[in-house]
Amino acid sequence: LRTAWKRVRDGGLELVLVAGEPGIGKTRLSTELAKIVNEEGAGVLLGRCDELSSVPYRPFVEALAHYVSSLQADELRARLGPHAGRLASLVPEIAERVPDAKRPETTDPETDRYRLFEAVAGVLADITSSVPLMMILDDLHWADAPSLHLMRHILRASKEQRLLLVGTYRETDLGRTHPLADMLADLRRQE
Repeated sequence: LRTAWKRVRDGGLELVLVAGEPGIGKTRLSTELAKIVNEEGAGVLLGRCDELSSVPYRPFVEALAHYVSSLQADELRARLGPHAGRLASLVPEIAERVPDAKRPETTDPETDRYRLFEAVAGVLADITSSVPLMMILDDLHWADAPSLHLMRHILRASKEQRLLLVGTYRETDLGRTHPLADMLADLRRQE
């Protein structure tokens, strides 16, 4: 994890997946690295998946909501820039704190989803242009398919980033039809 963080800090985008049985310390390991990263002055965002939640993109909503709440309204407006209106559909607090954010026109669902994904990737790229960032996505074995598609999009984004995505999951909770199992198979085919 530290080696991956050093590569990201120097300029890069990486995904590290921490897998194991329940209670083995996946979350603890991730948060210990987050403490180190935070002490270095880098950003840390945390989002968790929940077994009982049916909210799409929940780990990203949680992580970005924390980021949004950490900024003053003027700084938030500047940081989110043209992405504010689109991201407000994901993180409602944005609409409250940046009420003049232009809401984008809706088109077909696939185009809207792509534009939302691009907005999230764009904001992460903007954040990492000034500070390296670690984003922990905890309990991916409970992730919904849209959250995993968003994670894949961020990994494939062509934007320059200094971003370390750390995902934790229970191997024992993955069946062959689980969306994360499909994603893991796809990731194994990539560098």
